Parts: sequence; C-alpha cells; structure tokens
Amino acid sequence: MLTASQVCSDLGIHKNTLRRWRQQGALVKGVHWVQFNPTTIRYDREWMEKFRQTGGKGSHKLEVLAALKAQR
Repeated sequence: MLTASQVCSDLGIHKNTLRRWRQQGALVKGVHWVQFNPTTIRYDREWMEKFRQTGGKGSHKLEVLAALKAQR
C-alpha cells in the first residue's frame, strides 16, 4: 500500500489531481484505495500501476467492475 505522496511521485502528478480523481470516482474505494481512518488513505500499488498504464479507461474499467463484483 502506498501513501498519497508515493503515488504522486510515481505518477508524476500533484496531490490535488490524486484527490480530484478519488472524489470524482475515477479511483474506486476498495479497489484503488482504502481509508483506514479519517486521515489515513492508502493506495494499492498494483491497481495504481494499472490505472497509470491505461489512463483509467477501457479494459481497466472492466477489471475494476470485475474486482467489485468479486468482493460481493
């Protein structure tokens, strides 16, 4: 699991971009990120790499839907 700073460094983005993606639903809670308490959010390394490679589009969305379905 990665901190926001680690993800931003890996992806070359600003922390506000990461926050916006999370708030707008581009990053899915329980798949891309988890919140342990009100101030601690961690990002899944594998899912963030997949997001980076695909831009969060196409096959990535299908994989996210499959992951959510498998969690139920």
